[in-house]
Amino acid sequence: MTRTRLLAWPFRARTCVQRQTIPDADRLPEDEDGEASGLAYGSIATMIFVVALALRVWRAQLPDDTVYADDIFQMLEPAHRLVFGYGYIAWEFVAGVRNWLLPGTLALVLGGLSRIGLDQPETYGPAITGLSILISLFPIEVARRTAHLIGGSRAGLFAAAAAAIYPPLLFAAQKITPEILAGYILPAAILFALRTSRGSAAASGLLCGFVAGLRIHYAPALLVVAWIIFVRRHKDWTSVRSAVAFGAVSFSLFGLVDWWTWGAPFVSYLRAIEVNILYGVASYFGEMPFYFYIAMFPFGIGLALISVLDWPRTRWLLLPVAAILLVHTLIGHKEPRFVFAIHLLTVTAIAIPLAKWTRKGAERRLLAFAVCLCSVVMCAKSYLMPSRPEALLAADYRLAIAELRGQSDMRALATYGVGLYNFPGAFWLHRNIPIVHDDEIPSTSIPPGITHAVVIAGAPVTDGFETIRTYGRLEVRKRINIDQEAVLPPVDWSMPAIFSW
Repeated sequence: MTRTRLLAWPFRARTCVQRQTIPDADRLPEDEDGEASGLAYGSIATMIFVVALALRVWRAQLPDDTVYADDIFQMLEPAHRLVFGYGYIAWEFVAGVRNWLLPGTLALVLGGLSRIGLDQPETYGPAITGLSILISLFPIEVARRTAHLIGGSRAGLFAAAAAAIYPPLLFAAQKITPEILAGYILPAAILFALRTSRGSAAASGLLCGFVAGLRIHYAPALLVVAWIIFVRRHKDWTSVRSAVAFGAVSFSLFGLVDWWTWGAPFVSYLRAIEVNILYGVASYFGEMPFYFYIAMFPFGIGLALISVLDWPRTRWLLLPVAAILLVHTLIGHKEPRFVFAIHLLTVTAIAIPLAKWTRKGAERRLLAFAVCLCSVVMCAKSYLMPSRPEALLAADYRLAIAELRGQSDMRALATYGVGLYNFPGAFWLHRNIPIVHDDEIPSTSIPPGITHAVVIAGAPVTDGFETIRTYGRLEVRKRINIDQEAVLPPVDWSMPAIFSW
């Protein structure tokens, strides 16, 4: 291998191999200057990945503007409980409406870290975050390969750059949740569906099975993937059957885990339908208007609409976006994370026409530069916007818990006025002690067994306690005279259900 090829791999444009995977009618002619040289292409792609990694590491140090209680209580807490024997038990893990495959996988990672001595939040926390950041680089490569396959080398670089800096993708990079992983895997399934090489349909189906297991609501988008496989392979039903078979294999893993943990295959999905449809649990969290996602992501929706101008080539990516948005628009309760998969597909789609329109003399060159400029401004604005109050509170809470971990005389902890669902969990506290949560500071004295408390900054003085540290919106208080013989509250890691059934 020559020095040029060595430096360019694995990002080098494949100039020596004639592409036969996209019909001539479905792909752009090459740039007027031809394909980028292997060294130049590889250097630019490598630079994009370096920038992406730097942005994600920087973002991980800031308050989490996409924080949800589920991130802690349905992923990290079950994993911590499997490894260390204690942790909060959300009602979903009592009612059996959550599959254990992803929390169990996190538990394997957490257990492996513990075995090599990384058994404290100060060490395993950054390790889990670092793993999620590394995983978040995978969809950037998927975007590059997909756009390159459809639109050539320039489109590939545009897509990689967009995926590297796009705020929804950047802000989610420090998390490992079902919605995020499904949003990473679905575009990869589409990439394999677009390819027509041997085994690509099976690979696409295998990935679709994982998408279905992680986010069953993406099932209509998976039907679009099956259509892509069918169309791209000249209506070959054998390829579709292969994809379905391999998808069934990967999806069956979720059924086996349900069987092992809940006693019946796929029972968590059936129970989720039961509690959400029969008991209307989702409505407890609010119902949003049909235009919620348009209002949440107007810029991304705008990019998708512009991509329609190159419909013959962007349809492969825009149809799954439309399927995801349509399904989730029909569901009353809406959250931004539910449609996370649209983001990577959107930035990949817009990269394809931009690669054509930015050529010298192109008819829509002005539009292309306007889109690029607006995108950079939008990203910069998102990075520089002050964090939301909820994110700041969560960051203060983490700091307060880290402070309390260093208090060797802490026997029992109380949180007043902060809220149970803001608590960072046993994953970050890592102390199996009694914890009392209350929306208000008691009007009478705090029970003598409580030695430490976290309260909203400026809360009324609590008799017998002193403030030892203030973190923005929170204060850490400690009992002045700790009675080692005082009766402690019971240790209770159960979480109350917000409804009855």
